[in-house]
Amino acid sequence: MLNILLQIATAYWIPRWAPVRTDPVHSYPIRFGGGPTYFVQPWLGAYSDYGLYFGFLLIALFALLLWLNRDQLERTR
Repeated sequence: MLNILLQIATAYWIPRWAPVRTDPVHSYPIRFGGGPTYFVQPWLGAYSDYGLYFGFLLIALFALLLWLNRDQLERTR
């Protein structure tokens, strides 16, 4: 859930406050839906680009942990 909230926050933040010109700190280009190109810090740009895949990886890890520990889960009838 936290990953989804962070993805929404970056999608909201970048078009509103990111500069449209590059500088030494903001060097990672991001483009939203045919609009202008915004420049953000490299770590934020990488998270914005690959955060969705990170979310799927977290869901897969959660499912794997549930499957591996299925005998320890409480069962009610």
